[in-house]
Amino acid sequence: MGEPIRRYGQIIGFATIPIAPGQHVHTQNCGMGDFAKDYAYGVDVTPTPNFDLPATFDGIRRSDGRVATRNYIGILTSVNCSAHVAGMVADIFKKNPFTGDNPLADFPNVDGVVALTHKTGCGMTQDEPLALLRRTLGGYARHANFSAVVVLGLGCEVNQIGGLMQEQKARRPPARDGHSGSRRHPQDRRSRRRLRARGADGCQQGEARTCFPRAS
Repeated sequence: MGEPIRRYGQIIGFATIPIAPGQHVHTQNCGMGDFAKDYAYGVDVTPTPNFDLPATFDGIRRSDGRVATRNYIGILTSVNCSAHVAGMVADIFKKNPFTGDNPLADFPNVDGVVALTHKTGCGMTQDEPLALLRRTLGGYARHANFSAVVVLGLGCEVNQIGGLMQEQKARRPPARDGHSGSRRHPQDRRSRRRLRARGADGCQQGEARTCFPRAS
C-alpha cells in the first residue's frame, strides 16, 4: 500500500489498499499523491544505426529527378459541386471485390485512380482564400506519386480552372489521339469516356501527364 502505480512508465497514482497482480485498478484502490517529477526529455533516445550499404527501395524516378513510391492518376476538383463526379470517376477504376473485374488490369504500371476533393471553390472571395485553395490544389497536383492529374470543374464556380492553371503556371496537356485537351464538363458522358481512355493510355506509356510544373 502506498506504492506508485505506473502506466506506460509514468506514475498515475498510488495504491490506497493492497492490489493483487491483475486486479482492476480504479478509484477504489488508487489515489492521488505528491511526488518528485523529472522532466528529462529524450534521455532514452538511441541513435539510429547506419546501414553499411545505401538503403534502397522499389520506387519510380520521375523525369524531373524526383522519386515516387506510387504511380497514381489524380482526380482534382475546382469546386465542391464536382466532388461527387470525381469520386465516381475514381470508383470506376476500382477492382470489383465480387466479380474480380479490374479496369486497370491492362495497365499494370498504374497503381490506381485517386480523387482528392474539397468543400469550397464556389462562393468565396477572390483574395487570400482563393489563393490558398489554388496553392493547395497545385501542391496536390505536383505530388511525385501522381503521374497524371485531371481537374474537374462545374463551370460557374469562382475558382475557374483557367484561373487555377494560370495562377499555378500550369498548362494543358498536348493534343493526342485526336483530342484537343480542352476542358470538359462532368455532365458530358462522352467526354468522361475520352478522358478516362487518355489518362490510362498516357500512364501506360510512362508519361508524366500532369499539366502542373514541378517545383524546383
